[in-house]
Amino acid sequence: MHSAAWIALLRKIPAEQHDKLMLVTTIGQEITLYGFLDLTEDYMAIRGRLAGTTDAGRVFFIPYDQINYLGFQKEIKEAAFRAMFGLPAPSAAEARPQPVDEPVAQEMPIEELVVPPTDPLLLAEPEAGSDPPRAALPGKAALLERIRARAKAGTGKPPAGP
Repeated sequence: MHSAAWIALLRKIPAEQHDKLMLVTTIGQEITLYGFLDLTEDYMAIRGRLAGTTDAGRVFFIPYDQINYLGFQKEIKEAAFRAMFGLPAPSAAEARPQPVDEPVAQEMPIEELVVPPTDPLLLAEPEAGSDPPRAALPGKAALLERIRARAKAGTGKPPAGP
């Protein structure tokens, strides 16, 4: 956006709304605005603070070509926005939410959601004399139960292994 367009946009915003604005530069630096001090042809002078800091009342000189976007950081009602920019109030048809014609997702039984394994190693029968397949890992509840049982037994140590 050119400087003339930024100046025209900023002049539409009433002074009592300036403290609701935030500005983001092209390098991603966010500045919370308190107010505009000067709007020149090449840059703006603003009072504000860097987002995420408590250094209030700093003055920044920002060239218009370094502004990525400007927005309201606090809630602004649609009626106030329309009044600020001279837009007409929405008609009754526009104000009502329009129904969306999207297909409704149907719930599938869990049995249909299970995908059988396709890995040949998982489908192969175990060889005779080989180790049996490993048991599934215990769930969170089982692990918590083991910890509670040890605590009740009075030992915080795991049992001695083989």
